[in-house]
Amino acid sequence: MILDKPYWVNHNGARAKQTQGTAQLARHSTHPRYTDGPVKYPVVLDLAPAGNPIWSIDIDHEGKRVVTAGSDHKIKVWAAGPILSANAEANAAQPRLLATISDHITAVNVARFSPVGHFIASGCDGHNVLIHQLLPGKGLAQFGTKDAPNIENWRQVHQMRGHTCNVQDIAWCPDGTKLASCSLDNHVIVWDASTGRQITVLSGHEGHVKGVSWDPFDRYVASHGDKGGLIIWSTADWSLVSRVSAPWANSKGSSAFHTRSSWSPDGQTICATAAYSKPVYQAPLVRRNEWQSSHQLCGHKNWVCAAKFNPHLFYKVRMCVTPCYDPGHTLMHKQGYIGTHAWSLEAWYTLWRIVQCGHLV
Repeated sequence: MILDKPYWVNHNGARAKQTQGTAQLARHSTHPRYTDGPVKYPVVLDLAPAGNPIWSIDIDHEGKRVVTAGSDHKIKVWAAGPILSANAEANAAQPRLLATISDHITAVNVARFSPVGHFIASGCDGHNVLIHQLLPGKGLAQFGTKDAPNIENWRQVHQMRGHTCNVQDIAWCPDGTKLASCSLDNHVIVWDASTGRQITVLSGHEGHVKGVSWDPFDRYVASHGDKGGLIIWSTADWSLVSRVSAPWANSKGSSAFHTRSSWSPDGQTICATAAYSKPVYQAPLVRRNEWQSSHQLCGHKNWVCAAKFNPHLFYKVRMCVTPCYDPGHTLMHKQGYIGTHAWSLEAWYTLWRIVQCGHLV
């Protein structure tokens, strides 16, 4: 597997240069986007930045758009087609940048598409959470900027205030009716996405909260702080269900920018971040209901600050030649990605499980 980022996906404005793309192309010349040759290994991508850092990236539920958040105070919405297809990228009639959203006045740390509908929630150093909605009609150029006119019409519908410090991460609930934000103020706030009003404030962390993720079955929210590791919250009454601290017992003094964890699509595993057991930086895998970690992903050379599972499950038929053969048995695995301060990305295959008649066993 080879991962690639086109040179033009950036927050550098007019300063982006074609030479950046040439370097990417030369380094990944065996990628099937550019040649008919086979995909080769390794699976590590150098993400060393040139210009304004991109602090988050997300893909919409239709797979048509990518959103990035940057230190230039902007959110950018990109067409996924030119990123995935060399032919679409070479087509001058195919738009690349769909919209630039400039409603934040400080660095934007996170931007997340809603799992349904067309909304983007974002958080910034200015303590606010904004929600933008894609509306009919053609987009316009942002007043007072040198950005090109927007192709898509993204408009701010809510500005939510409640945090007293930088907003570091955001997670939507599965049906898109609620979202959770976390901040350096040590709190997690749960919001009503339709009204922009606070539902509750979750207070249990003793330090900065830099990551939050929502259970795909909408029963739990996991928040990750600088001190004490993960806290699991019940969405039924917002009570504290469990503290997961063992994987971070030796991680005092973490300098991770973010501690963004990720739930697997089957809801059985949380890939957490920012663990350290000398001399190894780790991403612990926390099991549902047990709320313990028995496996860690190791290999990065600096703090693991973000993790993301592939939203799809992959199946492989297990051929059993004994009399107990049951065609309903398959093996299932999940694929995840983690990133670090070393500006690298690694892909992992994790936790084979058996599925019988459509249920986890």
